[in-house]
Amino acid sequence: MEPGIPAGGDDRFSHHFLIDDPLDLMVPLDHQLASRTSVTIADTVDETWILGRPGTGYHQLVRASCAAAGFAPRIGHFADDWSTGTALVNGGFGVCLASRLSRSQDLHPARRIPISGDNFPSRHITAVTRTGADARETVAFALETLSIETKHLMSRLEADLRD
Repeated sequence: MEPGIPAGGDDRFSHHFLIDDPLDLMVPLDHQLASRTSVTIADTVDETWILGRPGTGYHQLVRASCAAAGFAPRIGHFADDWSTGTALVNGGFGVCLASRLSRSQDLHPARRIPISGDNFPSRHITAVTRTGADARETVAFALETLSIETKHLMSRLEADLRD
């Protein structure tokens, strides 16, 4: 659990699931995997990785995904945000994962490749309210709007990847 995020079992808060946000592999434009329409985590066994600092959720997620695929990532650099990680990818320093919601490749050109297979890393996006607050009309409306709009946004991003 990241600092400052209420734990799922804390009954003072209600968690409202919005979407799953897949993490995609970011590689340099001229990388050997760049022509692929999808990859598995196992396809990256020989890569140098750019991860978040140890102890962050991003670091743990990448290491767990790689471990489930049977290897430990060879870590070359640390970057705590997707824009910095993608800038390092653009410079040829390694590969990284970036949230599908992230548009970091717009600033630092890199090839975004969806990950398929059993070890599919993803973030679960939720809205958190105080318990009972979702019974208020304005909060319920906001949660419904967030749910609809995040699903719509994810559909558009997935369509962009297919094009």
